[in-house]
Amino acid sequence: MSIGESCIKIAIGKLDADPKDLLSGIEGSGFKELPITVEHAALVADLRVHHRDPLDRLLIAQALAGPLILLSSDAILTEYSDLVKLVRAADG
Repeated sequence: MSIGESCIKIAIGKLDADPKDLLSGIEGSGFKELPITVEHAALVADLRVHHRDPLDRLLIAQALAGPLILLSSDAILTEYSDLVKLVRAADG
C-alpha cells in the first residue's frame, strides 16, 4: 500500500523518487510485505475522520490491526494513534 501511495505522489509531483528505487530499498531493508485483509478494510469504518485520504486510512487500519508502527510525514495521521510515528524527509 505504501508503494502504491508513493507512486501516486510521484505521478502528481509531490514526491521526487523512482518507484524501482523504492522497491529495491524496501527489499534490502528487512521490511516484510503486509497483505490487505478484509479485517483491515472493515476497520476503516471505525476510524474517526481526521483524514479523508482512503489509502492513508487503510494504512492506519493495518497499523491498528497489527499492532504495527506506521511511519509517516503527515502529522494529521498522528491523531489516530500512538502507533503513528512522525518522520521528516532527509534534507539534501
